[in-house]
Amino acid sequence: MQDRNNGTTKRSRTGAVAMKTGLMAVGLMGALGTLGAGCLTRPVQPGEPTTKTNFTAVVKQQGIDKVDILFAIDNSASMGDKQQLLALAVPDLVNRLINPYCIEEGTGANLGASNNGDCTANGGKVEFPPIHDMHIGIISSSLGAAGADQCSPDAKNPVNQALNAHNDDRGHLLNRGGVSEAQVASAGTSNFLAWLPAVTANDGKPDPNGVTKITDVNKFKTDFADLVTGVHEYGCGFEAQLESVYRFLNQPDPYDQVVPVPGTSRKALQGVDTQLLQQRADFLRPDSLVAVIMITDENDSTVDPLSINGQGWAYLNSSFPGSASGTAARETSACDSDLKSADCTSCGFKKNSDGSENTKVTGDPNCQTNGGYYAAADDSLNVRPIKMKARFGVDPQFPVSRYVKGFQSTSVPNRNGEHPATTSGSPSPNYVGQADCTNPLYASVLPTAFSGDPTADIDTTLCKLPRGPRTPDLVFFAVIGGVPWQLLAQDPTAATIVLKDKFTDADWTKVIGKDPVNYDTTGIDIHMVESIEPRAGLPPATDKNDADPYNGREW
Repeated sequence: MQDRNNGTTKRSRTGAVAMKTGLMAVGLMGALGTLGAGCLTRPVQPGEPTTKTNFTAVVKQQGIDKVDILFAIDNSASMGDKQQLLALAVPDLVNRLINPYCIEEGTGANLGASNNGDCTANGGKVEFPPIHDMHIGIISSSLGAAGADQCSPDAKNPVNQALNAHNDDRGHLLNRGGVSEAQVASAGTSNFLAWLPAVTANDGKPDPNGVTKITDVNKFKTDFADLVTGVHEYGCGFEAQLESVYRFLNQPDPYDQVVPVPGTSRKALQGVDTQLLQQRADFLRPDSLVAVIMITDENDSTVDPLSINGQGWAYLNSSFPGSASGTAARETSACDSDLKSADCTSCGFKKNSDGSENTKVTGDPNCQTNGGYYAAADDSLNVRPIKMKARFGVDPQFPVSRYVKGFQSTSVPNRNGEHPATTSGSPSPNYVGQADCTNPLYASVLPTAFSGDPTADIDTTLCKLPRGPRTPDLVFFAVIGGVPWQLLAQDPTAATIVLKDKFTDADWTKVIGKDPVNYDTTGIDIHMVESIEPRAGLPPATDKNDADPYNGREW
């Protein structure tokens, strides 16, 4: 498999192991069937990917009459066929939301699709009220390279040089349709679709801002499918799926640029992206149910550019600062046995804060060879984001807790709270995350402009927003990602494969390990292990293509 961004071997990431059996829908649109008390399941069959959707969840509130759905679609190499499958699923998805099933009272048996919520012909009762007020927007996984020299925003689509490769979509809603990426007219200037048909439930509702409301269901399906296929697969290979979502929904002050700090190797954030602020304000209603649907075959691979004392960006750069060979600094030997040890750090930290020699580092065995830096053959830029703490002694990525809090917490940090100033006045060397601002996802009013750059203005204009009525149980996150179907099946050897109703702790351990946040992957299935080397116990790359029923073979 080749990464079309730079021609080097594409990362062997966790999601890649399911490519031969298709993407598994994990709770797709789990929230949208829950304005009543319906619950649906779908059997999983090995073989060709399915375009059917899966709904499972219950919401206690009954007063929701609008839904905002954000699709976060990976646009890196190898995602084209997954985008096509999603486009094929659009009619089923839209039909299900507009014409929910009729279900038999007592048994919950499916009696067939309703007629716009009317079950007279089928009997039973409608599983949930049909959705008559819906926003659908799409963002990609490309945020550039966090200030590094990769993923140029000017790069061209290798298949059509008249088009951009879209290495940096900035977390903006996308309006590029189909092969030619022509703008979808109904998505307007704010780049989302608004379904608002002329029904009684919509009487008196205002027209959406920045877009043209759609009242014809066939047009809605066509425009939605066009936007999906227009995402394309030529974007940045350092995917920022989670960070793109956070930037659009949660970041109070999304930066405009990552810029160098003169006279240093550090980077800083400059300005505020007012176009994103306007799109967010137009798309996100304060009283809607919000669903985020992520479609990807890899893990988030971006970094916090301000981490590691403002040098986190270097891990995505072609030449690593301080390295004669341009490669990244190795991990100290303590990392090889205990990633949580205080002595587990980077061989690049050869100086203490007072400028004296750090003898623990300079005397470490791992830091003796090649000046403590990797050899070129052992540090392909394209696989830098794999197991970073274990390989480099530091983890320059944002903590996963950032994204969990983004979905669940009513308060989040702005950039001043992410890396608050230390006693010396310089930003904290690592991510802190002081949650002093209203989370835009839970605000009643969203700003659409920003008057300047001073810290006080960032705090007052973008931070102290009034709270809105949305509660965390009206925010849903689902992933269509790469997991072998065998790990999801009740019995992978059965003639008819049925998906497990729920995942136990033991099931999750097979997918992510015992405690991945604390670097404990005990119990993980070997197919879910990220590796740039052949994994022990699996058929090698020289074996036949179907040697392993999970992933065929190693690549």
